[in-house]
This record gives sequence, C-alpha cells and structure tokens, in this order.
Amino acid sequence: KRIVLIPDAAELNVSALNSILKVLEEPPEHTMFFLLCRDPGELLQTIVSRFQTLRFAPLGDDELRIALGERLGAEADTVLAWAEGSLERAELLLADDDGLTLRKEACERLHELWEASPRIPSRATQWVEKVEGETHTAIVLDSWEALLRDLAYAAAGASAKDLRFRELHTRLREVA
Repeated sequence: KRIVLIPDAAELNVSALNSILKVLEEPPEHTMFFLLCRDPGELLQTIVSRFQTLRFAPLGDDELRIALGERLGAEADTVLAWAEGSLERAELLLADDDGLTLRKEACERLHELWEASPRIPSRATQWVEKVEGETHTAIVLDSWEALLRDLAYAAAGASAKDLRFRELHTRLREVA
C-alpha cells in the first residue's frame, strides 16, 4: 500500500485542495490518503465528504513526559500546560533555547496591552513584527492564542488548573 500524508492540510490553498479533490475522484489503487488538520471544517466540504474523520484525543501528561523525555527539564509543568496534549506544540516550545522565555515575554506583553486597554492596540502587531524567525513567531502567536483562550475561560470562572497559563490566573480574572 502507498500512504499519502498531508500535514497541515488546512493551510493548503484552494488550487492545491482542488488538485487533491481530482485525485480523490479516481484514487489510485492501494493508496490511502491522510489529511491532517485540527478542524475538518477548515477543509473544502467536498473533500471532507470523501474522507472518514479520525479524531485523536490529546496525549496525557504522562505520555508527553515519555515522548519528550529529558528535554522537558525543570519547566516540565509549564511546557505540559502550554502543550495541552500536543506533542507538536511541546516540541515547538522546546526546539529553541529561548522558547520558554519568549512565551513568557509574549504573554506578558499582550497582558500589559490588555491592562492598558480592553482593546488590543496595534502595538501588539508592531511588537510581533519585530520577533525574528518563523519558530519564534509561531511561539508568540500560539502563546497569544492560548492566552485569549485562557482569558475566556477565566471570564467563565475556570480555575487555575484549567488554564495553560496557570501562573496568570489572578491577572486574567481581573482583566476578564
């Protein structure tokens, strides 16, 4: 059998998705296609209708500890909370020596902007534009996404254990 694995399928442009759709109309024999994405709703409905959806539960903290091994280090709890069961997310944070520091700085910066104004000013955009490298930009944006999620959770009354940024629980409750 031949396996075709397409990671980040939701990031493909319409032309690429249409090409995949043409192949799926008359798939080659003995070939299995796997399109990976966080949400099937991000793909063309005509593609989703031709696939079986397989949902994978997030990895548990123990599974992540085994997969990451020694790389977790002293900041294990922070990395595991931030990863939310995603090995890819944990590895992104650990791939760079400055990843944990950058995560904290990115969230601190965004939090300062929230505290100054409920609206996120354009200074946030200006700040992220100065971040160098694709990996660093991904850490900043993913950290901000998680922080926004945590803000919504805090507004709904979630406890610190339900947040990725547990150390910011009190401040998030105040902003919320």
